[in-house]
Amino acid sequence: MPMIKCLRFLFIVFLFITYSTFAQQCIKTIKADPQSINCAVFSPDGKLIATAGSDKTIKHWFVSSGECKDTLSAHKGSVMSVAYSPDGKYIASCGWDKSVILWNAERDSLLKVINVHTDRVNAVCFSSDSKTLASCSDDNTIILTDVATGETLKTLTGHTDAVSSIAYSPDGKVIASSSWDRTVKLWDAASGILQNTLHGHIGNVNCVTFTPNSKTVASVSEDYTIKFWDVATAKLIKTLKKDTSSVDAIAFSSDGAWMATAGSSKYIKIWNMLTGDMTDMLPGNNKGVQSLRFNNDGSLLVSAGVDGNARIWDMTYIKYEKCMNEKLASYAYLVKPKDEFETSEQYNKRLEQFMTLKATLKEDCIKDGGVAFKNVAWTSYQFETFKIDKISDYDADNQRYQLFIGKVSYTLMMPVEDAKTFKTSWQTITLNAVKRYDQVSKVSDYINITFVHPVSKATYEVGQQVEPADDAMLKALMDKQNNKK
Repeated sequence: MPMIKCLRFLFIVFLFITYSTFAQQCIKTIKADPQSINCAVFSPDGKLIATAGSDKTIKHWFVSSGECKDTLSAHKGSVMSVAYSPDGKYIASCGWDKSVILWNAERDSLLKVINVHTDRVNAVCFSSDSKTLASCSDDNTIILTDVATGETLKTLTGHTDAVSSIAYSPDGKVIASSSWDRTVKLWDAASGILQNTLHGHIGNVNCVTFTPNSKTVASVSEDYTIKFWDVATAKLIKTLKKDTSSVDAIAFSSDGAWMATAGSSKYIKIWNMLTGDMTDMLPGNNKGVQSLRFNNDGSLLVSAGVDGNARIWDMTYIKYEKCMNEKLASYAYLVKPKDEFETSEQYNKRLEQFMTLKATLKEDCIKDGGVAFKNVAWTSYQFETFKIDKISDYDADNQRYQLFIGKVSYTLMMPVEDAKTFKTSWQTITLNAVKRYDQVSKVSDYINITFVHPVSKATYEVGQQVEPADDAMLKALMDKQNNKK
């Protein structure tokens, strides 16, 4: 009898542990640097991870074992970023010593030291054809270098503060850059011509990346937000405000279904991009996360932290976590205490059945397509009108005002002709907007803000504009309003 009680207790503990660990599938922790890792990336074949850290080296690690393959040493300061070329032939690195170094990935040997920047180099990125290397720096520039010759192809200027990150669109047509001047810029990759400057962040922009279809660029900032921008129109699509500290890293899975974000909060947040829901919060690194990357098939995620650790996460468990937990809950009856009318043999068979079902949880959920994700409508909308609290001086160079509504600042693009009369009449204007309320975070904001200029009668849009066709609840509200007219 004591043995049976002990067995029951062990299964209850086992069940509890099973529930609590699905969301924390960190399969390896690599102590890559004695101080801090600034970047960690997968090789194109997914077999290696390269880390860049404060010890001035780049290290290669086997994903399968977590063992160090080799160490590349040539930088004279902390290494800020490392990148593999898509064809797997090259590795690029950059850092505090103001240099960009190109390595032979197959031989782990140094090819070129490129000294083109005049200040710390923050990030490097290869073009999709592996022929061009882009680097960005605290000297406010982005430099495009020919990989074969090491010669400078173009120098992109326009940012007014340090350029924190760069990214090539997967189709190779656009380069995105983020900066501490609080903007994101989009450049034509072939000509280097500036296409658009994206305004909206009110803090330093730390990282920028593209969705796999190249249609959307995402940026994260010290203002605690994640913003999504339409590449073709340069319009703000959406802002996520679910962080309470700086967001420093962002990555998308290759199929675009998953997004990972992290920063100084120490947690890695996993987002289901099909539903827009945050599905997991992983414990991250002890002192904040500085870099995130998925491998090419999206099955693994690597995070790099200020604590000097690179952590590898099993995304297949995260992907099916809710489904697995739901199925596991439906099997709970199999591990209930032994009934007085149940023989020991029947009880043991029940426990064996539970173990068999648990062993195939993941496979069952894959077959089901991970149906556990429920697309619940968490947002409500209502119409509101209000006044502008104050405005900034007019920026004639960029043809814009900053409008302040409460504690929130909005950029208003306006030509000089209208700006002059707006300056003397803005206090008479009534803004029309839709108030959006998130029932999960209990946070509200305003979208689709519009007003009519009192003199020119032109209609202006401010802030995020959401198409009703993209949101069923918003469309229902707009249709109801239109039927009243």
